[in-house]
Amino acid sequence: QILGRDYINIENIKEGDEVIGDDGNLHKVTFKFESPYTDKMYTINSINRIPVDATKEHPFHVIKKFQRGNRSKNKNEIISKPKWTEAQNLQVGDYVGTPIIKPTVLRTLLPVDRLGSFSRDVILDDKFARFLGYYVGNGYSVNHPSVNRIAVCFNLKHKDKIEDCRSIMTDIFGKHVFERVDHNYIHLGIHDNQLKDFFHLHCGEDVYSKKIPNFILHHENEEFLRQFLIGYLRTDGTVMISKGVTRGISYSTVSRTLALQTQAALLRLGGLPGIKIKPSCTTIFPNGKEYNCRESYSIQCSSKLVMDKL
Repeated sequence: QILGRDYINIENIKEGDEVIGDDGNLHKVTFKFESPYTDKMYTINSINRIPVDATKEHPFHVIKKFQRGNRSKNKNEIISKPKWTEAQNLQVGDYVGTPIIKPTVLRTLLPVDRLGSFSRDVILDDKFARFLGYYVGNGYSVNHPSVNRIAVCFNLKHKDKIEDCRSIMTDIFGKHVFERVDHNYIHLGIHDNQLKDFFHLHCGEDVYSKKIPNFILHHENEEFLRQFLIGYLRTDGTVMISKGVTRGISYSTVSRTLALQTQAALLRLGGLPGIKIKPSCTTIFPNGKEYNCRESYSIQCSSKLVMDKL
């Protein structure tokens, strides 16, 4: 289930929450009922989507595919209109719908800190949207009694990205940018407790809870979303090239919420992105030390329309 900010399990939804309907709009939950269920559960696997577990009567918006013509020659397809279909009646070959988010956010003044009548705000523009992409891709925060800061890390060879990020941080936050070089990497940071809380709230507290800010994903100005995805692509993304030809783009994350949001964001830009899941595993190094890898996600899109935008 998708809320205005996060993806959560359906049992955790409360009255008053907003969920995205099949029309892509936010709808307020007015009533919730629960009942014991001991019948069969269904796992719905479909191409380009994360598997979904559902009760047998749970409805899915489905398009059935029909074929006509000679099967030994080129097939012409007739696509039916979407129809609500219970999980128990789904068949292999059905197309399961995914809503395309309709923008609802207009504001561009974002409050960072309020103390009485005093307010410190950040203006949402193209540069700040791109910085948020940098942060979600390679950013982190330090939460310590004596030090509170946000920071973004880059490989030293990416001088253009470093300069762009440094310039944005200086212009937007008006503070000294702390820089620390560690082997082949540079960390650009700002010491600010309220700013750290702002990024925790809107971008997640750690790598496993990273997310696209609601005011970016749902904003009516699509350019903000495009700039965010550019920053994210420059840090935790890859341009897929085969035999000298660009085949698509790919984003990587260990955050399930971020994976689903990135898919929704690319859908808004006109693409048809897919999600590949790498199961959790344990790797044993030659020295015998074990390293546990959590489940990770790769969001890939080969749409020329999206690649031209990014």
